[in-house]
Amino acid sequence: MSRLLTEDEVFPWVERELGGTITEAVRQGGRESGGRPGWFITLQRNGDATRYYVRGDRGGDFGYTRMYGLQREAKVLRVLKEEGIPVPEVIATSTEPNALILSFVDGINDFTLIDSAAERDRIARDFAKIMARWHAIPAERFVNVGIQLPVTAVDYVVKDLEVWEAGHFPLLKEPVPLVTFACQWLRRNVPEPPVRPVLVQGDTGPGQFIFKNGRVAAVVDWELAALGDPMRELAHIRTRDVWYPTGNLPKWFRYYSEFSGVPLDAAK
Repeated sequence: MSRLLTEDEVFPWVERELGGTITEAVRQGGRESGGRPGWFITLQRNGDATRYYVRGDRGGDFGYTRMYGLQREAKVLRVLKEEGIPVPEVIATSTEPNALILSFVDGINDFTLIDSAAERDRIARDFAKIMARWHAIPAERFVNVGIQLPVTAVDYVVKDLEVWEAGHFPLLKEPVPLVTFACQWLRRNVPEPPVRPVLVQGDTGPGQFIFKNGRVAAVVDWELAALGDPMRELAHIRTRDVWYPTGNLPKWFRYYSEFSGVPLDAAK
C-alpha cells in the first residue's frame, strides 16, 4: 500500500507558503485509516488566526489518480470561482508535497442532520440552481485549462470506464460478478453523447456540498470533474441519496429542470 502524506511532510510547506505558524490541526474525519489525507488547520500570522483546509494527494493505490488528481482539480476550482460558483478558493498549490491549501468554509455537509423538511427543500432548490449555473459555463473555459473534451460516444463513457477498471481490478483478490457484468453491459450499451457537454462534478449530490443557514455555502470535492452529459450528475445524486437520503429525490430533479431549462424524461 502506498504511504500517505503526513503532517511532517505537508505542514512545513504550508507554513512557508502562508508565512505563519500552524497552531491547531484536525485530521479530516473518516480519513484516519486511509483515503485522502486532509486537515482543517488554524494558522497564526501577524497576530491573526485564519482557518484553512489542506487537501493532500490520495496516493498511488487509487489508480484513477493518474487521470484525476489534485493539480487538475485546482484548475477546475479556479475557473468555477471566476465564474461565481460557490467553491473553496485555491490559496496555494504544490506538487512536492502534492497538496492544496483551500479557504475554509464554515458549515456542515451531512444532509441527514437536517430535521426540517422546509430547510431541506430550501437547500435542495439552492443546490439545483447552483448546479444549473455551473452547467451553463461554456465547456471551452475548462478545455482552456487542460480538461479534455470528449468527441465520440466511446470517449464520453468507455475512456472513463477504462481508467476505473485499470485502478480497481488489479486490487481485487477475485472477480466481482456484478461489477464485471455492469462494465460489460455498459460497453454493449454506450449512451449517445450529449447535445451540449457540460462540466460534471463526477460525484455530486448530498454530502458533497457545505451548507449553513438554509443555503449552500460551497460545493466541494471536484477531483473527478470532467466534461460530460448533465444527466450523469442526476445519476450521481441518485447514488449518493443512498448514503445521504434527500427525503424527496424527485423534487431535486424537478428543481434542476426548472433552473436549467433542460426537460427530464422520467420514463428513461
